[in-house]
Amino acid sequence: MCRLESRGVSVLSWPPQKHGASRLISKSNGFPHVSIHTEGRSSSAPETSPPPGRAALRPVSLLRLLPGILQDQKQIWLFPLQLLQGKHWKPTLIFFAILGGLLVLDPYDPSYFRHTRAFHEFNRIVSGHNATTLMWLVMFSSLAIGLFPAFKYLRQTFFYSLQAVMDSEILTQVLKGLDRRVRPQDIRTYDHFLSSWFMDKGAWYSGPGSFPSGHMIAAISIATVFAIRYRHYSWVPRISYGLAAIIGFSRITLLSHFPSDVFAGAVFGYVIARYVVLRAVIVPISEGTGFPPDRETGAVEAAGSPAQTQSSIA
Repeated sequence: MCRLESRGVSVLSWPPQKHGASRLISKSNGFPHVSIHTEGRSSSAPETSPPPGRAALRPVSLLRLLPGILQDQKQIWLFPLQLLQGKHWKPTLIFFAILGGLLVLDPYDPSYFRHTRAFHEFNRIVSGHNATTLMWLVMFSSLAIGLFPAFKYLRQTFFYSLQAVMDSEILTQVLKGLDRRVRPQDIRTYDHFLSSWFMDKGAWYSGPGSFPSGHMIAAISIATVFAIRYRHYSWVPRISYGLAAIIGFSRITLLSHFPSDVFAGAVFGYVIARYVVLRAVIVPISEGTGFPPDRETGAVEAAGSPAQTQSSIA
């Protein structure tokens, strides 16, 4: 990826040049002109490539929601193909190692919470209904405030979080319909590993299984979007992830989920929000970046991408 400069504007060009080549676009007599410099040689040619773009988040709106979800689902369900190409093996192995350890402990966790009343008041306050209400309240409050022109960035945050939740819940519904894991509150005898799996007889479209936790995957999805887009305010990530952690813990104390269900929901929600919904793409210069006007510098980094290339407006 290289820089394009035109009349004081520095942006990112796409696709990147190969073999150390760099392009400098300028205007001469009103027409775009490109100079290509490679290893001490330079040549000039009329610009015939598409308009330059810059790294940014994908534009979001109500009309773009469904196409965006379909694009995300393709990336989510084709993830195994990336593993076959040798990518992402290290984090995947770490995930399954931790998940395996929690699965081994699952038979012992519900027993304690079933016989204690220490969390009675906590469970009353952070019930499943109240947790769902809180999540929707946060999202639609951001939409209501974002309707004012001065808070367009907050309105975009609502649509990113809504897209992340819908992406996550689609994955959750499919997995629950396949694994049909019985919830801890519905199982009394946990004889072996398969005692809780493939036992729920509910309809597949109702998400009958327990794995992963739907509340946790939604809470982390919302928290991640807000934490990343407002991470220049240190209190936003703390509150976002703190509330998500409380919701996740309540799913265990309420005997609605095993710890492994909650852990899987947290990982899935975080990965989908950060690396699928908030992934950086190249958009035309005329499009918004999805970042605050004073923070468009370093758009790729703010999107959560490991890339260090930056676009800046002089």
